[in-house]
Amino acid sequence: CQIGRGGSTAPSGLLQNVFWSCLYYDAAKTVSVKLNPLGVLWRGAFFICIIIGYFGLYNLWYNEGYKEKADDQELISYAKIRGAMKTNLTPKLFKNETKFKIYNNKIWDAKDDIFEKDANSFFIPTNLIITKDQTRSKCADYPSELNKCKQSKAVCQTQTWISDMDNPEAIMEDNGIRTGECVVQDEEKNVWTCQYEGWCPPKDRERAKIAILAGTQHFVVQLQQLLSFPKFGIELSNSNSDNITNCTFKSTDEDKKHCRNFLVREMVRATSRKNE
Repeated sequence: CQIGRGGSTAPSGLLQNVFWSCLYYDAAKTVSVKLNPLGVLWRGAFFICIIIGYFGLYNLWYNEGYKEKADDQELISYAKIRGAMKTNLTPKLFKNETKFKIYNNKIWDAKDDIFEKDANSFFIPTNLIITKDQTRSKCADYPSELNKCKQSKAVCQTQTWISDMDNPEAIMEDNGIRTGECVVQDEEKNVWTCQYEGWCPPKDRERAKIAILAGTQHFVVQLQQLLSFPKFGIELSNSNSDNITNCTFKSTDEDKKHCRNFLVREMVRATSRKNE
């Protein structure tokens, strides 16, 4: 704007200034200065940030690259049966006094042969039938319809094996090999049966009125585990004396859910069955 001498602005000059101001514009001016040390420092800092971001954030934090991993871990699991019981029965549960004495007042331990164990399973019986003093010899067979020979001794000339092995009511014929002879099995009752060669006397077939080994419900199944990392020479096991694992499992107790000992009674109840 032009300022007049008298302190006023000329109208023509004001209009000129407004007109020309619409035709002009301001532009920023960049000046490049070549300074090699500063350029190297700037670009170096940029690449350093990239490297730190990759190794620090991605490789270490996200990908957990600071951990050394082992893919050759080995896990061994096996079960042990622990417990012992003593039979305390009554004579009225048995046919005679002799059989009562066979089963009563006997100690049964988890190490007995009747408790079968292998790598993946175990067997805990609740009942059994004992045949005393068996030896390899010849004797009269059990008096069944397949073995009675008083009316016809020809029955003993052939070997008969039961085919329906899944039928618990079927008459078993598996005590031994028939000799072809018909001999007295019970002289007082005049019962004759086929003679066989094998384990004598033939196995008893009379069961007690109760589960003789019902006390096995108080036995304990102990699950033992060994986890090893050969690469690091580390072995971890739950076979220790602390209370974390060396306790009895109870599903309703949060502190007992990591225990390695399981009561047989509770295991059977979990299947909606009874110890009988």
